[in-house]
Amino acid sequence: MIHITLTDAKSCPADDALGRTRYGYSAEMTPSDVYDLNHGYYVLGARADRERYALFSAPDQSAGNKVVLAVEIQEIVPVEGRPDRRVINGDILQEGHPVFDAYVGRPSPISGVRNPVTYLDSPLDRRLCECGCRTEVARGLFVPGHDQRALHERIATIGTVADFLRWFDELHNSAETQAEEADPELRHGRPRVFRREGWGLDKYEWPTGLELFVYDDGRVKLGCWDSSVAVVDVSNFAKGKSRASAHVVARFSALEGTASSDSSTS
Repeated sequence: MIHITLTDAKSCPADDALGRTRYGYSAEMTPSDVYDLNHGYYVLGARADRERYALFSAPDQSAGNKVVLAVEIQEIVPVEGRPDRRVINGDILQEGHPVFDAYVGRPSPISGVRNPVTYLDSPLDRRLCECGCRTEVARGLFVPGHDQRALHERIATIGTVADFLRWFDELHNSAETQAEEADPELRHGRPRVFRREGWGLDKYEWPTGLELFVYDDGRVKLGCWDSSVAVVDVSNFAKGKSRASAHVVARFSALEGTASSDSSTS
């Protein structure tokens, strides 16, 4: 896990890269406040990209620091204009999640360090090796060496390395051609698509900043950079019938001072 030690609330300079007026922690803040003001920006190395969760600790009047926020990381992205700093984007964890229950509201698991960013090895941060062997790994996606083993096992199903490269190039080029021929002209741009296997989701990202996360467990999350959101409608149709359906309509509006335009999605 990434562990971030917060200071008491302080004012931000007028040119803050994230447009904040303050950062740090004060007791009246909600979890959303703590996240919005403190999920960036930090010096985060390659190890950060292998972590699933981030904990945020802050000064506690009773004794030492306590954990005030836990986040499941969705992505870590560079700050515009600050290539040496990055922002943690993710979902705020709630009571009932094992990471929240183990850490939030409890004494900080790390103390006495000068660097605000540290790392914590936790059994709650383990995942299954992506090769399919079902072995738990504490960091990264694979047990050491299993990525190469899984790759060569798959190459062997095709033949030699040369056979595999020819097969892959032909398949890839064919898929690109078919996609170009089949795709209609879209008014709102073509999204980039990512598979985040470690988090169990597919991510769609539009040039306008609109993001769609489709989780393997059925959850769907929408987001849009530099925007506020209003839920316009939530409806269930033909509930209990064979073709029941449901939808949510949300409208994202650009925050003052940003260039984003209004957009709706459902």
